[in-house]
Order: sequence, then C-alpha cells, then structure tokens
Amino acid sequence: MITKSIIEPLVGLRLRQQPSSYRVNKVLVDHCAVGAPLDMVSVAKALHTEKSTLRRRLKSEGQSFSQILSQFRVQEARLRLLNQDDFAQISQCLGYQSPISLRRLLKGCH
Repeated sequence: MITKSIIEPLVGLRLRQQPSSYRVNKVLVDHCAVGAPLDMVSVAKALHTEKSTLRRRLKSEGQSFSQILSQFRVQEARLRLLNQDDFAQISQCLGYQSPISLRRLLKGCH
C-alpha cells in the first residue's frame, strides 16, 4: 500500500522539476481554492523561496508574476462566469478591491 508519506515527497520532487511559471500557476489555483492571498509574497512563501528569487526565475523564463497573475485571473473569472457566479464575489475572490477592476481586465482581453 502506497502511503501519503511516500507520495508527497515524490509529488514535491516532480513539482520542483517543473518551470517556475507552472509552479506559480499551481500555487495560484491552490490559493484561490482556499481563499488565500494571490500576491507574489504569498506565492513565493508557498514555493519556499524568496520573492526576488522567484522574480529572477520567472524572468529567465520570459515571464513576470504580474503577467501570470493577470492570465490566471482572466481564466478563473471566465470559468466562474460560465458557472454564473456573482461578479462581485468573483472579483473579491481574485483579489480585486472592486468589480470594476476585474471588468476592465476582462474587457481588455477580448
């Protein structure tokens, strides 16, 4: 029987082998699911790294945290809108102070 103590280190090793942008997206999904903050400091902490190290790794991949976060927010908002979730609730869950900011983001991504 494979136990959780065996699987978790293997999954962790596999995740560390992925590009930083993939790892950031995974943390954003996990954080969004539990209502955790979607900021770079929280994501870096979840990845057990410093904010500056994460920034440098993403830059080497031609990405930035803000690009990844914007893409994630657009995709997540569109999925939630398909489920007919409340727009104000979606914007709050995705870290916006007001629904207007999310509307602007979605409007610019046509």
